[in-house]
Amino acid sequence: MGTFQVTIEVGDTNGARFEPLEAFVDTGATYLAVPSNILGALGIRPIERHPFSLADGTLVEYDVGVVSLRLEAGPFPSFVYSPTPIATHFWEQ
Repeated sequence: MGTFQVTIEVGDTNGARFEPLEAFVDTGATYLAVPSNILGALGIRPIERHPFSLADGTLVEYDVGVVSLRLEAGPFPSFVYSPTPIATHFWEQ
């Protein structure tokens, strides 16, 4: 597995609004991690709470939502979470 950096655009599920981001890509990752303030600004809402196992074995839970993701093509739907503990604060506004 490797990592590299790309420019992406993360948007609402209607594809009406997108925010550009410089992202590190982890080829072994399943979910997209996005700062909670960006998710809140796009109006992204959680659809479920999901457990994640950290590298040190710690089990945590984060809210998971869906965004539109643009890379070189798209947009494509993508699962997203925010690694910050205050993510639900933004999503509840």
